[in-house]
Amino acid sequence: MKLIYYLICLSVICISCKNKIDKSADSNRNILINVGSIIFNMGEYDYPTSGYIRYFTEGDSCFFAQHNRRTNVINVYNYQSGDKIKEIHLPVSLPSNDVYVHNQDTILTCTKSNPAHVFMFLPQTGDVIDILVNIKEESGCVQQFPHFFPDGVTLLNEKFYVTCSRLGEYPDKMKKSTDRPPLLELDFNQKKYQFLSGYPELYVHNNMATLHYWEPLLTSNPLRNELIVAFKASPEIKVISGVDFSEKWINIKSLFADSIPLPFTLKGRDYFSDEDSYYNFAQNSHYDRIMYDPWRRIYYRLFGIGLNDNSLKKDILLQYKKQFSVMILDENLNKLDEAMLEKGYDNFYCFVTPKGLHILRKSKNEDKAVYDIFAYKPQI
Repeated sequence: MKLIYYLICLSVICISCKNKIDKSADSNRNILINVGSIIFNMGEYDYPTSGYIRYFTEGDSCFFAQHNRRTNVINVYNYQSGDKIKEIHLPVSLPSNDVYVHNQDTILTCTKSNPAHVFMFLPQTGDVIDILVNIKEESGCVQQFPHFFPDGVTLLNEKFYVTCSRLGEYPDKMKKSTDRPPLLELDFNQKKYQFLSGYPELYVHNNMATLHYWEPLLTSNPLRNELIVAFKASPEIKVISGVDFSEKWINIKSLFADSIPLPFTLKGRDYFSDEDSYYNFAQNSHYDRIMYDPWRRIYYRLFGIGLNDNSLKKDILLQYKKQFSVMILDENLNKLDEAMLEKGYDNFYCFVTPKGLHILRKSKNEDKAVYDIFAYKPQI
């Protein structure tokens, strides 16, 4: 009899907890309102996930630009109509894998080598300005080179900042956090560069189990003259002053994971095993894109929830099955809310406009890129 009573009580508690979680989830969904969508009409040789994207304004007009890796062309779309209005062909002499479009007049790309070249291409004149980055002398680390990520490049105080990665293959070379600079400052006016900052201490003591966790995330707040650097394996965010480069750490955790498991803590594992890296990244959670919204003066920080399903077979595409939440942070990086996104979005392709947060909707139709628009609505 006592056993039956105990089981009944336990069931009531479980139902109560479940209702509480469901109620919380419903509340979270209400803070990001889908206010519509925008469609970009792809050309015959273009496709929605062809390459890195950029939203920018010139005068009273708004544009969307995307790099087509197949043809090495920058496609520029009118944001209002969704129609392609221009193609910018990159010189064959420039690297074509990592291309960042700042606007129709300025395009950045880089080599993956040591020493590395970072190029600024000016389409109107055809000029190319390059900066030679001698990595070994500057950072003391091997295989450290600039690597662009979508919207990870930012312009602040007339200098470009790009994220750096790819030292994950050699974790034994990292004795302290500053051994691995995540940020590179590029001054094209003076043709100078410098590495900045360092990773969280967490990265010194673990090898993150996969290369993906080594990719830094970057945005900037021009109104406060600050650079914001985030990391995929850590809830910590680094705020860097654009005036004197002083730094401070802010810890912001997701509702959906207190910590990220790091199963391969022994240094020296084979980082070149793509199969293991992709599988581990898919199974475990990670912090993702961070974007500043200057129109609402808030930040969006995406969080990828691990699949945590050992029955799944190793597949390089498994990581795209992750579901994402969006954290809302104020200008002081205080967490305001967090909302779970529905399945079916490609977090790799997202950007911010006066209308809100745009995220690409997954689709097999390569003729159109459909971005759903989400507006933050604070709970009263």
